[in-house]
Amino acid sequence: MASNVQDELLDAAEELFAIKGFYGASLSAIAARVGLSKPGILHHYPSKEKLYGAVLQRQVADLLACLDTVGGDQADPAGALHQCFDVYTDWLDSHESAARLLAREMLDNPMRAESVGTWYLTAFIDKLAGFIAEACEAGTFRPVNPLAFVHLLVGAQHYFVISLPTLQGMHANADIDALRQAHRQEMRRLISGLTAAPTTTVG
Repeated sequence: MASNVQDELLDAAEELFAIKGFYGASLSAIAARVGLSKPGILHHYPSKEKLYGAVLQRQVADLLACLDTVGGDQADPAGALHQCFDVYTDWLDSHESAARLLAREMLDNPMRAESVGTWYLTAFIDKLAGFIAEACEAGTFRPVNPLAFVHLLVGAQHYFVISLPTLQGMHANADIDALRQAHRQEMRRLISGLTAAPTTTVG
């Protein structure tokens, strides 16, 4: 399969998995999108699980490549983390199907968790959590649980982005662009709180 055809196949699979979820999207429907037969897909991806994994792997690889342009600046860890989440937000905004599919992955996985061999999101989460852990150890961030903090940030940002179409219906008179900017500012305040002086308890 030529690489451009493979990209078309992964694009079609990403879109249908995002709309219908892993269980709702059929290989036949995906194949029809790119003019292939179901056996044609299975020749390159032996199962729907393999195709789904290839889609997720491509998404996370692209996201990590974007984050690699930022790097971890321990001289200014809060600034570097701000940049990471700006990049993450921009990536979500420009990859609507990917954003929805990653959310569906969280919903669908409880039914498949025991059989999942690779958790593709782990590399992304671990990268950010590791950076926060290093800054905490260096004393430049207040003590937090790095993994819990990353999931708080990622969850809040991801939920906001994928819920925007619904928010536009719920708040018809709202300035969505202003809401986007306000949400990003609130996320930056949350990150800035990592550099706050630790509180002490007087007993």
